[in-house]
Amino acid sequence: MRWIRILVVALVAGAGLLLFEYGTLSPCGMLRVEARQHAAQDGSGAALLTTAVSDSVLDTLLEARYGPLTPGRCLGLVLRREPVTIALP
Repeated sequence: MRWIRILVVALVAGAGLLLFEYGTLSPCGMLRVEARQHAAQDGSGAALLTTAVSDSVLDTLLEARYGPLTPGRCLGLVLRREPVTIALP
């Protein structure tokens, strides 16, 4: 019974860290945050675009570059730790 409590505490702590870092638990939400952060660091015109557009438009730009955004695909892109960039129109 004690290991169940430890597991629950670990899961809650992990979820809390994700919420603190990304502000969401959604894998595609995390991908959007990564794309916006990378564009802001890059300093190009993409920074202005990513901050100005809605999530659905950003999803469309990300889909143009990476393909369909399923939760598994979004999580894979976030976990690979390479910069997430958008395809500018």
